[in-house]
Amino acid sequence: MTSNPGINPNIINSEQSQSMAASSAMITTGLEKELKTNKTNIVINDPKINLKQLEENIKKLSHSSSIEQIRKKEEKKKREEQREKQKRQQPKIFYSATRPAEPFEWNEKKSKSGNFIVDLFLNLQQRVLQKVFNLVLRHELNESIKIANELKIDIKDWNLEKFMVNSKGEMLLPSGISEKEIKYLLLREELKILEIGELLEDNWIHSQIIRLRKQYVVSTLYAMGAENEEVAQILTSAKQIAWLKLITQLKSTHLKRVFCGSKKDFDYFTKVISCYTQKIRKIDIAIPEEGVKWIKYRLEKLAFETAHFKLELLQSMQKLNHNKEREENIKWLKHTVGQLQHS
Repeated sequence: MTSNPGINPNIINSEQSQSMAASSAMITTGLEKELKTNKTNIVINDPKINLKQLEENIKKLSHSSSIEQIRKKEEKKKREEQREKQKRQQPKIFYSATRPAEPFEWNEKKSKSGNFIVDLFLNLQQRVLQKVFNLVLRHELNESIKIANELKIDIKDWNLEKFMVNSKGEMLLPSGISEKEIKYLLLREELKILEIGELLEDNWIHSQIIRLRKQYVVSTLYAMGAENEEVAQILTSAKQIAWLKLITQLKSTHLKRVFCGSKKDFDYFTKVISCYTQKIRKIDIAIPEEGVKWIKYRLEKLAFETAHFKLELLQSMQKLNHNKEREENIKWLKHTVGQLQHS
């Protein structure tokens, strides 16, 4: 680069420096004026914390929507469990779709409802159904079948379902089945016992209580998927078992009449025999009237043969050793044999 002869470069640099310094000073002075004319007012709010707003902000920061949904689900589940518990504790008298029947629930001890009429009914229901349970399961089905065979009653085509509950209340169920299947089988069993109990019951009020419970159980079975044909089959089997049990009771009553010790007792057992005979006729299991008459004849013949055998035995013992009390029994048995022979 060639220097211009006549101009001092140092003078030029000095002037430039002075010009830049003057510009900087002007800019600084302008900024100060601007800051002074545009003051910003800083407002300090009340230092108290808004807890509600703070809680909402924390919820937003912690994705509260998911947490809230979980909390609501848990609360709903607790409410449903509480309602279910209350339903179980409520007295069950009539059928309700929201409260299906539980097998043999009437046999459980329950706290009082606070309603005198309801508690009275429940206590009566429990006594009646416990009596039915004991009566139906008192004798094994095999015993009734044996008596039927002795009387030459043809039952080979009958559908006699074995009981799944014994006289001690123990369940005889197959293993490896679910709770729902257990409930279903036990409700079937209860229906069969209730039907038998209703057919054997003499008291009208007790019959109505049994019928109410039976309707409740039937409705629950239908709700669980039972078909009409299945329910009809259960009821038919129950009728057949009830018929056999009446035959068993009829035989027992005939023998009691033979061994009773007075005319009063004899007349009483005669009325009981008539009552059982009427019940047997009312049960619709396709047994012809001739069949019922044949059974009556067989039972009376059995009673006559038993009384005649006992009379001969007592007379033989009396010959060996005379006894005043035995003599009275012999007189009564002679009278009984005479009545049975002409009945």
